[in-house]
Amino acid sequence: MTTVTLLAAWQGDDDELVTLRHENGGWTLEGRLSGPDVAVVVRLDEAWCIRQLLLFRDLDEPDLWLATDGNGTWGEMNGSVRDELHGVVVAGVAGSALVHALAVRAGGGELDVAVVDPETLEVRVERRGYLAVGDRRWRCGGDEWAVDHLGLPRDLPGRARAV
Repeated sequence: MTTVTLLAAWQGDDDELVTLRHENGGWTLEGRLSGPDVAVVVRLDEAWCIRQLLLFRDLDEPDLWLATDGNGTWGEMNGSVRDELHGVVVAGVAGSALVHALAVRAGGGELDVAVVDPETLEVRVERRGYLAVGDRRWRCGGDEWAVDHLGLPRDLPGRARAV
């Protein structure tokens, strides 16, 4: 089992601590965001494609549990299909650096990204363009940042830096 830990220190008092583990033929990202005080678990397959996203606030059970079949169909743990997420390949929590890592691992380009608001649990889809601009450098909108060998952001100027 391979374990990598990334701590991204955010501007202000918010921190994000993420543990990355390789297990059972895939990857598990476990994160904690201190600002909204939520825990996030993202389960990925061997190729880093999202299979599940779980968000925990103050309960032992997830407040939100999204899953995808890998072919663009998304649903919730209770069996509800989330048609508005059809075709989404990247999902993450607002304020998290991991959404950029998952977009980079997906190869970039024009992507529909599902962004979860940790306070309301609203999931909105945003069209984002991710462009490789150099060796281990990426751009999305007006932001440009470096990534490590795993595609994890090292610095998001004005917002986060890995420590």
